Amino acid sequence: MVNKVLITIVIGLVALTLGLWAIVVTQPPPGSNVVPGVAAGNVFTYSIKGYAQVTGENGSIPENFLEINKTDWYRITITNVAGHEVNFTTTWHFINGTEIENMGNVDVYTGADNQVFWAIYPANLTLNNLISPGGSDGTIVNQTETRTYKSGDRETNIMTMQKQFYDASDPEKVVNDYIYVHFDKATGMLVELKDMRLYSVPEIVLTTEQVLISSNVWAVS
Repeated sequence: MVNKVLITIVIGLVALTLGLWAIVVTQPPPGSNVVPGVAAGNVFTYSIKGYAQVTGENGSIPENFLEINKTDWYRITITNVAGHEVNFTTTWHFINGTEIENMGNVDVYTGADNQVFWAIYPANLTLNNLISPGGSDGTIVNQTETRTYKSGDRETNIMTMQKQFYDASDPEKVVNDYIYVHFDKATGMLVELKDMRLYSVPEIVLTTEQVLISSNVWAVS
């Protein structure tokens, strides 16, 4: 009788172990439902403008910020998409005809990038979804809206960020940075960015605005 009970318990434990193992191995890997919404060959072109306000004594506008308003257009061309990673080239075209080209990448799962261009996000995020599900900053979709373009209406996600840091050129300067990002829901691609940086001692406000002006994915205007 004892042996039969023992055998029954062992069989039950084996069945439970196999069941748990099956649940584990059939779970989708982390981030498998996070996918880029862009594809190789997609092109997105932006206007870039800078606005400066100096309110403190002896304040001056950084030379590299003044270069922003010499921009004719700034273009992102998607070259490859593999898993979570998006690879692209950038062309910064100036009014005088000169250009600066770079190669960039963004992992839409972790949010990691190589500091060339970072505003590419997973496709089809909804309200309160994490912007970078595998990242650590906890930034979420704060709002959604509908934007009307030449080719029709498209849903747009909005996120806001705020951070504080010290100016690398002057440790005495505290910088409060307020970032507002609007990105296309279907592609995860930036459509409008406003980055407002408030510097202390002396007081300077530098605002950068980047707006999508054309694309081969949809007719913008």
